[in-house]
Amino acid sequence: SAMAQKGEMQQKLAQAEDNVGRLEACVEVLHNVRREQDVQAAELWLQVSNSTKRLSDTQCDLLLLKQAWQELRASLPWNTEKDSFAYEGKKERKEAVKADGRNSKTGAKES
Repeated sequence: SAMAQKGEMQQKLAQAEDNVGRLEACVEVLHNVRREQDVQAAELWLQVSNSTKRLSDTQCDLLLLKQAWQELRASLPWNTEKDSFAYEGKKERKEAVKADGRNSKTGAKES
């Protein structure tokens, strides 16, 4: 009876040690997952931080560009509201088309 009890206790102790081992393994897995998540979170934060900095830099560049463009427009001889590079480009194209039309007409008369 005492021997049976001792055997039972040893079996229970072995099971308990087994359970402790399993729990330790689970805790280790959880710690590893948490560490990986922390690393991923840090990497993500770094990406967001870098993107934000690039956006800020781009915004600053755009403001400087706008300012330079306004200064350039103010210094141009045709400083009116409707005049711009786009407007000048259209005028030049219209004039080129007129010139081509005249040339083709004279070309037709000559031949």
